[in-house]
Amino acid sequence: MAFPRVSMASSGRWDEFARPLMGTFVSIAVYEEQEGAARRHADACFDYLEGCIAQISNWDSSSATWAANAQKNLQRAASSELVFSLARSARDIQKLTKGKFNPSILSLTRLWREAKSASSLPSTTDLKYCLRDVERSGFEVNDHRLQLFGASGLEFDGIGKGMIADLGAQFLRSKGVSFARIACSGDIRFLGDTAWHVEVEAPDGGDPLGSLTLRGDVAIASSGDYRNCWTVNGQRYHHLIDPATGQPGRACRQTTVIASTCMLADALAVGAFFLPPEKAIDLLDSLPIKGAVVVSADNKVFLGQVAKFSRNFSLTRS
Repeated sequence: MAFPRVSMASSGRWDEFARPLMGTFVSIAVYEEQEGAARRHADACFDYLEGCIAQISNWDSSSATWAANAQKNLQRAASSELVFSLARSARDIQKLTKGKFNPSILSLTRLWREAKSASSLPSTTDLKYCLRDVERSGFEVNDHRLQLFGASGLEFDGIGKGMIADLGAQFLRSKGVSFARIACSGDIRFLGDTAWHVEVEAPDGGDPLGSLTLRGDVAIASSGDYRNCWTVNGQRYHHLIDPATGQPGRACRQTTVIASTCMLADALAVGAFFLPPEKAIDLLDSLPIKGAVVVSADNKVFLGQVAKFSRNFSLTRS
């Protein structure tokens, strides 16, 4: 995407930097007077985010998330603060989506990751038991303790990248940066009072579905069946697992949400993905977000409040 011209009188410039984080590439673009200043800010932000990721990672045996899943009981501390924040937000979004976004899905996501690694499918028996584990699992969180119940643990992949993008924006703001963009795969967080021009990608990789003009501190996140996918016997499978069926979601090909935070946009894009497109749009339109685009399984495009946001999106609601 093109970076905005912040000010006609400004002598600043955009510089972009990337690092591999969270199983993807995270890019940070900073607007500064000199490239050296932008690089210093970006490097410091990456270092900060690496520390944040170490708290919430499902893969790191020293992380607070790992401890919560292993012990089923986690006390709040400085080293677990981000996990508590994620858990509270995940609980709220689970309620908003009537369970379509479910963080207690670790048993199923582990099973499907193993299947992907083997380029195969889970057995019917394994799916049955993992789905039962998810149905019987959950968590409670308060100011002091995070308690899990059931055999399935917490999986924060559907909300963690959004949080990392938000934390990056907060860090850069604290360092005096006025304009920046943090992108974690399909999740993008903008910082700064300017217009941001964003093209919404098409799930088939063709021409963009349309373009949006967003303003200020805002975020956009997309979930789709074209990421982290593999093929078995001519059928494509992907990583977005419906907690109600235990199978990759098939109702939609892509959901895109524009919201005030990337964490909210990220989680709602995941939760809405498992709904029929009309119901996904109705749900998203009922929530305090700024816009939504949904692509159905047969590639029809549905627009929600995004129609109020930009004249550059030539499609109309189906």
